[in-house]
Amino acid sequence: MNELVEIINDEVVTTSKQVAEDFDKEHKKVLRDIRNLIEKDGAKIGHMFLEEETTDSYGRPQKQFIMNRDGFTLLAMGFTGKEALKFKLKYMEAFNQMEAELKNNSLNKFANLPSDEQMLMVMNAQKERMKQIESDVSSVSSRISTLENNTRIDSDQRSSIQKAVRHKVYEVIAIRNWCKKDKEITGKLYSNINGDINRAFGVNNRGMLKSRDYDAVMEFINEWQPSSVTILKNKQRMDQIALEV
Repeated sequence: MNELVEIINDEVVTTSKQVAEDFDKEHKKVLRDIRNLIEKDGAKIGHMFLEEETTDSYGRPQKQFIMNRDGFTLLAMGFTGKEALKFKLKYMEAFNQMEAELKNNSLNKFANLPSDEQMLMVMNAQKERMKQIESDVSSVSSRISTLENNTRIDSDQRSSIQKAVRHKVYEVIAIRNWCKKDKEITGKLYSNINGDINRAFGVNNRGMLKSRDYDAVMEFINEWQPSSVTILKNKQRMDQIALEV
């Protein structure tokens, strides 16, 4: 089990080469996936990966990444299938075992120190661990915030917005006593309200609206009124219809 991971500088790690072998993937593709992760958010996850030069089975120079548990977890999120799940569980168990072994070794080192030095070493270790936890929490919170801020409206929200727009269009037609069966009149109103929504929320089309803006969009539709240009053109259209009757 422990051949999957190793201890380097008092941290349990594995390598991209080992991961590629166990998950039956080309090493160059695993390297590509890691570089893509770092490129997306290097400031927050760069410390999880360390690139180094090693050699292949023929003694030729080859790049590989060393990664800690968090780095492996991020990378393995993209691996799917029954076999992938089996190896994810094996790696998790290997990390747990090696970290427990590392912890026991650390405690044994403290055992030979005077009690006050033991306490100081333990406190320093706890402080470092807390710093790492705070950093990890901050990183996760940032990713969640980014996800929430960029998630687009779902199908139910899109349907509700569409119904609200249609209701508003026919509400305006009823209030102004316009002909609701005239496609030119309804078309101008739809064009007007959809254009106003897009401009107000900085999107090119309704499907790009953010889920976090849903309530504001619904309020905007409820308060919306047609522009003076639309009102003028629809009045002219009603006059034309009257002459045609």
